[in-house]
This record gives sequence, structure tokens and C-alpha cells, in this order.
Amino acid sequence: PNLKMEIDGSIDFRDKKNLIKVEADLDTVNLKMLGFAQEDVIIKARGTLDTEGNSLNEIIGEAYLQNVYARYRSSSLQLDTLAIATSIADNYRKLTFDSDLASGSMNGDYDFLQLQQDVQTMVREFELKIENNSEKIARYYARIDSSATYANYSVLYDFNIKEINPLINLFLPALYVEPNTKISGSFVNGINSVFNVRTSIDSVNYGGASFKNNEVDISFSKDHQNRNVLGMAYVYSQSQTFLKQLQTEHIESELIWTGQQIDFSAHLQQPEFSNDLDIAGNLVFEED
Repeated sequence: PNLKMEIDGSIDFRDKKNLIKVEADLDTVNLKMLGFAQEDVIIKARGTLDTEGNSLNEIIGEAYLQNVYARYRSSSLQLDTLAIATSIADNYRKLTFDSDLASGSMNGDYDFLQLQQDVQTMVREFELKIENNSEKIARYYARIDSSATYANYSVLYDFNIKEINPLINLFLPALYVEPNTKISGSFVNGINSVFNVRTSIDSVNYGGASFKNNEVDISFSKDHQNRNVLGMAYVYSQSQTFLKQLQTEHIESELIWTGQQIDFSAHLQQPEFSNDLDIAGNLVFEED
């Protein structure tokens, strides 16, 4: 079955409040068959739901799940608990979550559906820029109304990744990230949307390579009325080991994306042999 569950509690649709207080046992949920995933993703869990609201944008309340099980392809993930709470006061939404893997918050004057739509739009416009297909770009921007209005709001997010590796192993088993990684940033929307993310990671291992004491700072901006983009990324890693033989220090790289051009630079040291390496260059998106 694609959806099998048992529910005990009350659901009140009177006065258009949609009050839900239930205990549920989700025996089987297939996200693909429900239209939420492109491949089979099986979820099982049990817990409680105490919410109010007529739509996703209006919903407030709490959800608490236990014994969460998810399967994707040949990998699986298990959580002891997952708690989510959201509230709205003066059009300002607060959302918090806590689980074995991560905890965090997303606060701001945003709506869930509007945020999803605007993030998808920004991602799509960056994808068009990277694909650099002039016909697709021309068709996309020809449909944009120059007098269109855009929702103005902001979201501040702050995540503590307690132990993300069980989730990473579902999709990328060769990658290991040190537990208790902090990630914070913001998304500001309007005719010009801006996305920022900052993180510090003690250790990252991928295959035979390891990176210690890492910092990442990324900021991207997009004016939805024209094709140009603006972006900046800064990455620093204090020490590195490649294949247990090659050791380097102080990798520092920077990327600046302005319109049709990306300028990048990188620097690293190999103190054992008094070596320094500097790399710089640019990438230009030529018209077809």
C-alpha cells in the first residue's frame, strides 16, 4: 500500500478552525506515490498531532513523532524522536524542530507556500544562468511582467546539525561530516532575492581526503526582472590530508559571480616542502 495508517483522536472542522488532535500510527507512507518524491521513499512512524489551521500557511501547533523509519533505495534511516512546533503572532512565524539528527529554527514574516515558490524561482533562474541556453533564457524572461509585484519578507534560520551522517549515508555514503555543525543565514525576498549561509565545520572527510577546521560563507542575489546574477562564496580550511600522503594547510578560496563572469582564486600551503600554490582565473558565460 502507498498509505496505511491508524488514527485515534478528534478532528473538528466547525467554525472553519480545523482543529486536529490525534494519535497516529503511520504503518506505510510512500512519498513517490503521493507525489512528494520522484523515487520510492518509504516512511513509517507513530506520534501525536495537535494543530489548528485551514491551510499550510495558516497552520499552528505541534507534532511529535517517535520511532521514525525512512527507506530510500537500499539505505535506511531511523530516528527515535522528531518534534516540530510552529506559531504565528502579528504575521511573524516561529518554527522550531528537534530530532536525533538536527535541531533549529526558521523565523520571519513568511508563508510556507510563498517561501517554497520563491526559493524554487531563485534556483530555477540560477540554473538557467548556468545552462546558458539563450533560447530558454529568452523564453523565460519574455514571460515576466515588468509591472509584476513581489512578496517582501525575510526568513532567519539557525540549525544545529547534531549527527547528520545517517541521513548523508542515504545519498552519499563516502561523505562524513563532524557532528554538531552550526549553520545559519537568511533569505530575503522581493524583486531582488538574497540568500546567505554561513557555517563552521570541524572536520569533513570524503573518500580518502580530510579537511579540518573549515569555514564557509556564501551569498547569492538575483534580480527577478533581468538575467544578471550576483554571488560570492568564501571557503577556508586550516589543514588537509589527501590519500594519507599529501598534506597541505590553509586552503583559502574565493568566488565572485557578477553578471556574465565568475572570478575565482585559491591559495594553499605545503609547509613540509615550503611550497605555496596560488590559482586565479575567470569563467565567462558567452552568448550562444
